Order: sequence, then structure tokens, then C-alpha cells
Amino acid sequence: MLHSGQTLETAYKFLAIANRHVEIRPLLVEFLAEFKGLTGCSAVGILVLDGEQNTECAVFEGFCQDSFKLENFPVTGIDRRICTDVIAGTTDPSKPFYTEIGSFFINRRSDFRATVSDDEKGQPRNDCNAHGYESVALIPIRSGTSIFGLIHVADMRENMVPASLVGELEKIGLVLGNAIQRVRLTQSLRDSEQRFRALFDNTGDAIILWEVPDSGGETRVIESNQVACDRYGYTRDEMLRLTARDLNTPESYAKTNVSSETFQRTGHLTVQLVHRTKSGQPIPSEVAAHRFELNGKPVILSVIRDIRKRLEQEAEIRSLAAFALSNPSPILRLSNKGVILFANPAAVPLLREWRVSIGDVLPSPWPERASNNWKTGEEFETEIEIGGTAYALTLFPDKENGFLNLYGLDITSRKTVERQLKESLDRLEKLNNSLPDAIFVVRRPGNRIEYVNRRVIEMYGYAAEQCLGRTPGFLFPDRASYLAQSRRLSVAIRGGKAAEGLRTETFQRRESGEVFPCELIQTFQSHPDGSLSTINIVRDTTEQRNSQAEIERYQHRLEDMVAVRTQALGSEIIQRQKAENDLRLLFDREQTLSSALRQQIEERSLYTRALVHELKTPLTPLLTASDYLEASLTDETARRFAHNIKAGARNMEKRINELLDLARGEVGTLRLTYRSFDLVGLLAKIAEYVQPEAAHRGIHLELDLPQTPIQISADPDRLRQVVSNLLSNAFKFCRKGGHVKISVRPEADGPLIAVADDGTGISTADLPHIFEAYHRGQNTDKKRLGGLGLGLALAKMFVELHGGQIWLKSAIGKGSTFYFKVPCSKS
Repeated sequence: MLHSGQTLETAYKFLAIANRHVEIRPLLVEFLAEFKGLTGCSAVGILVLDGEQNTECAVFEGFCQDSFKLENFPVTGIDRRICTDVIAGTTDPSKPFYTEIGSFFINRRSDFRATVSDDEKGQPRNDCNAHGYESVALIPIRSGTSIFGLIHVADMRENMVPASLVGELEKIGLVLGNAIQRVRLTQSLRDSEQRFRALFDNTGDAIILWEVPDSGGETRVIESNQVACDRYGYTRDEMLRLTARDLNTPESYAKTNVSSETFQRTGHLTVQLVHRTKSGQPIPSEVAAHRFELNGKPVILSVIRDIRKRLEQEAEIRSLAAFALSNPSPILRLSNKGVILFANPAAVPLLREWRVSIGDVLPSPWPERASNNWKTGEEFETEIEIGGTAYALTLFPDKENGFLNLYGLDITSRKTVERQLKESLDRLEKLNNSLPDAIFVVRRPGNRIEYVNRRVIEMYGYAAEQCLGRTPGFLFPDRASYLAQSRRLSVAIRGGKAAEGLRTETFQRRESGEVFPCELIQTFQSHPDGSLSTINIVRDTTEQRNSQAEIERYQHRLEDMVAVRTQALGSEIIQRQKAENDLRLLFDREQTLSSALRQQIEERSLYTRALVHELKTPLTPLLTASDYLEASLTDETARRFAHNIKAGARNMEKRINELLDLARGEVGTLRLTYRSFDLVGLLAKIAEYVQPEAAHRGIHLELDLPQTPIQISADPDRLRQVVSNLLSNAFKFCRKGGHVKISVRPEADGPLIAVADDGTGISTADLPHIFEAYHRGQNTDKKRLGGLGLGLALAKMFVELHGGQIWLKSAIGKGSTFYFKVPCSKS
């Protein structure tokens, strides 16, 4: 047990332990040993979490392993809730077992169990830290507001963790938290230095850092990469003892004037020098020097490129010039004024394009370029295209011989490849930008973003330039989650999982600060220089998660609905079986009635056809005889009687034909004969035909027809019969002096024909039956009207056979209007 006099000594002891460790596990092991003696408890343990709140390291003594694992997050129940509250640093005023910073401690199990619900109590277990021990303390390991883990002490005895001990353990937890943070920062710095060193040593150029003396001394090497050591043949220790004079030939050393005005003003200088190795071998080099301050002292960083191969290529170009006539590439020799002194045969396309010959001056701007390059001694390079052939032109001053050489190289194939590559890259870029997922590429080592597609900008809210060149940590919710993902990625790469990649469910952060769930798919691509690109595909799963949650809620509701529905389904099945039996009986009855009805219709049709045949057989000679009598008789009275016989026979023939049409319609043998005709002309002829009858009845017949024809495809004879029947019906119901009107109006789906009268009208009781065969009205003077009542039934049949429709409007004492409409063409 800790006494007050030991407080200062204990603090120093734990501080000393914290300061001498650079790794977490040895630090925890030594802390744990001190806790055992400090607390006097039989069980002590320390749990450290990583950035994603998973166990990074755990040491314990006196606990069984299963018991100590109860502190990790996957455990459910009261034990997990206590540990979560402590790690989060929360307190509960309603329960007296938490300190102000969130530590939990009890000294009697019964006191704690009295504060939890019956559901939380469970059964006492000796291996359960919350129920099996009498004394328990859980102390958060913290640094500032960050929680790094948990200190756990427990004992079967009562009163082993008084408040004074808990207070001291909280102070030690703060010391331990600061030590853990320091160790992590040290490890991060060490990793960063290793990455920088790997980049420094694996670059393709030699890199040397020089110390600039205060005055008059030699610049001395203070750092170099491995490439420089290998190139010059020195060990690293030997390199650190060299000066600029040691690495340069005497001629080159004279050119290394680091005090030049340009270098002092700009801090940058690029120059060609000849370095020498340890064995004295010369190495032509291009040196890019940069001046800056390091720790308050001026230094120079030199990036040195071996240009031996480039000089060999230039020498090869110059040697080719000696064989200008046989050279397949264009070669011209110019004066310093741009005058053409010589041109080989391969240069003819250039001369033709420029419209010049040997002895002429090249067109502008070549004379100006020749003059300028002659003065400076520098080369000039450009590219042109002539007649579908691309050339790379190099203007090279040859001061030893007093002229300039213009070398041309056919680069058509290279330009074609470059164009195809650009087109391929453009297609790839369009494809990447059309994908619904964000894609960004990170180059290792260095972990810098080198490519983002448009979806990254839309998903995260950053502009492309805000992403390129940065490490992707700013896309993660916090530093810990980024480091955890980096570790997983490193493990996957070391494990040789480059082919299948790494798939992770994680979270990302937008520029607005919003954190969203996503699926992160990472694949790898190796490069010839040994570097590695990580291709990161980010798929926002917010909607997917919301949909999944909605599906789960719906499934719960569906289960409740199924339970209710299942209960009602039994009775419903019984009711349906009864209904099916009733329907089966009705169906059998309907089948019997339908069969009887078909037989009745067939018998009726046979009877009607037989009746029509029997009636028309004696009617034919009667019509012939009446025609002969009317034509041959001279006595007026006899001729009038013959005319009446003829009219009666014609009326009987009409009634017989109506019966025949009705019978054909009922059995489906009535056919229409379609042809194209003018509907307006047909209506005019019908009106002309019935005009005498209207005049005889004293009825005024009116036509309302358009001036232009209405061309339709239909059966004109049947439509004439429809209109004639409607007019006949109108004449019957009109008194002397009445009006009957025929009208037609073009419409989009077919012409609308109307026959209106101002006669007696039709009663409401008769309207539903007006188009039924043999119906002649309930309150009409059937003797006066005559007929079989087939006219309107046939009219309806003929209209519907055309695919049209017929209807009416009527009122007693106000007359009737019959409308019908047929399509303009056969459907």
C-alpha cells in the first residue's frame, strides 16, 4: 500500500522508467513490475490502444488471459461498459465509483452490484473483473485530452484500492501516457528519417551537401548519398573528408566559383564540370547547385548527373556530319548570318518547304537564331512538320571550322507513338473521370499523391492542386486512422499481396470536416526504378449503409407483419376454399347456360336464315311482276295499285335484308368491304336521296357539311345504311314542320357525324335499350311508326364493325341527336 511519504520517490521512480525506454512493450513490462509492489494487489495489467482503438500491446500479471481480454471492445455486457467509460474519460454522478477524470474503483463487490440492474448483474464469476474481485480499479492512461489505454488492478480482498492510491495511479497514468506519446513520436521520427534516407540513397543522381566556409576556406563535403559514393569510388567516411578541389579536375575546379554574382543573387547555378573518381578517371557531369541555410549556416546542395552518355550521343551526331552526303538525316551548314553553305540530299524537303537553295539566306527567324547561337556558343533545338514528316532540328555552332551545322532527325514514328500514348492517356483519363469511385495514386517512397481523378474533387471537396504532392493523411478522419491504414498497407506489400491488393471498410473526411463511410480498395504497381505506386479506389458507402439499415428496419417490420398475416391466413384459406367451391359451382352452371345459349343462338340464326330464304323466294317474282305491271298498265287507277304493290314489296325486301344482316352479325359472318371515298360527298348524296321523303312528310332537312372533302377508308354501303337508318328514325319522330339536320366535323381520331331532330324525344326508360334489336319504345305509337325495330341495332353493329362507336343525347319534347364516329382508315 502506498503511503504519503513515498509519493515523491514513487513519481521520480516512474519518471526514470519512462525516460529510459524507446519501445512500448519494455516500458509497460517495467511499469507493471513496479505496480505490483506499489499497489499490493494480486492482479495488475496495462492495456495500450492504437489509433483505431484496437489493442496494440497488453501486459498483465495475476489475471488469467481470458479475464484480461474482457477489457477489449468486442466484449459485451457490464464489463465492456465500465472499460469503455474509463477509456473515454467519462464519469457518472449517479454512481459513486468514478473520479473526476473518469477512473473507476470499488472496494466491495456488493456496493457495486447494488447500483446495477438485474439484467446487468449476471452470475458471480471468479474470472470476471467486475464481479469476481472485491477491489477493482481501472485508471485511464492519458496525455492531455488523449486516452492511450488502461491500468487495471484487482484483488479478492476488500479496501485494496483506496482513493489515495487511485489518485497516485492517475498521476502515474499521466506519466505513462506522456512516455507512450514520446515513444510513438520517436518511432515516427525514426521511420521518417529512414524513409528520407531511402529516398536520398535511391535517387538516380549523385547528391552532395557542401559546407560553405566563412571566408577563404575550401567547401567541404558534409553529407552524400550512396550513389555519389559508388560513382566516385569512396566510402562514406572518405567522402566526408573531401573538398571541392578533390572531386574536380584542375580545369573544372577553376569554374566552381561559388562566389559568382549570379549564384549569390539567385542561389541557383547549373554548370558542366569534369569530376574525377578516387582512381583519377574523369567523369563529365552536369551539376545543379542550390544555396540555402541549414541550422543558421550556409550550405550548398549539389545534384550531379553523369552526362557521359549524352556527350557520346552528341559526338555521334558530329561524326555523322562528316558523312553528310550519305547521311539519311537532313544536314545543313550555315554561316553565322544564316546563309546556306551546304545541304545534303536528305535536306531537300526542308529547302523545298522554306523555298530556298544553297547560297540563299534561311527564312526568319533562322538568321537571328544563327547569329545569337554563334555568339553564345549554345545549341538550339526545335521540332517542325513537313508534308506529314516530323523533324527534330538541332543548330550546333562549330567555331573551330567557322560555321554552324543544322542537323535534322526524322521523329515521325516517335511523334506517332507520343500521339497514340497521349490519346491512350486521354481515354484513360476520361474513363477514370467517368467512374463513380474516387481514384488517387500515391507514390512510395515519399507517400505523395501524384494523381487524382475528377470524382476525388467531387467526393472530398478539394481542388486537384490541394491534393497533389501531399501525403493522403488529410483525407482520413484523424492521424491514428491514417497510420493504422498505412501499417495494414505495408503488411500487405511485404506479404506479397500486390496481385489481389487490399480491401478495407473505413472512414474518410471531406474538406468540410464531414466524415463518411467508404470502401477503400488499394492495389499496387511497381516501377523500374524500384518505387511503388499505390492505386487507391474510394467508394462512398453512405447510401449503401443507409439502405442496409432501412432494409433491416423493414425486415423487422416485415417479420411483425408476417406474424399477423400468418395468424389471419388460416381463416382466409378456409374462406377462399369455400369461395372456390362456390365459384366452381357457378362456373359449372355458367358452362351449362353458355352451352344452351350457343345452341339457342345457332337455332335462332338457322331459323332467321330459313325465314329470310322462305320470304325472299316468293318476293322475287312479286317484285318482277309489280315492275312489269307498273310499266305496262295504262289505266291510272291500276297503275297506282301496281305502284303500291311494288312499294310494299320493296319495304318487305328491306325488312328481310335487315333480318339477314342482323343474323349475319350475330354469328360473325357479316364482312365489310373497305374502299377510299369522300365522306362529305356520300352524306350529300344520302341527303339528296331522302329529300323527297322529307318533303312528303313536311320536314325541313338541313345539311352542315365542310367545304373540303374528308377522305376515309371504310365500307360506303354500310355507312350509307347507318345514316339512312338514323334519318328514317328521325323522320318517324318528327311532326310536320319539324327540322332534321345532318352534320360532320373532322377530329383527330376520325370524323364525327351527327343526325339531329326536334321531334318528340326518347324517354329515360327507353334510352338503355334504344340500340337493342326489336325494341320500339315502351310509350310510342307502334302502329303509326311501323318497322321491326332493327334500324338502330343494325346501325350500331355496322359502326362497331368499323372500330367506331355510336351514342345519342335525347330528352322528351326536345328531340334527339345521334352521334357516331369511325376511324379514317382500317386499323
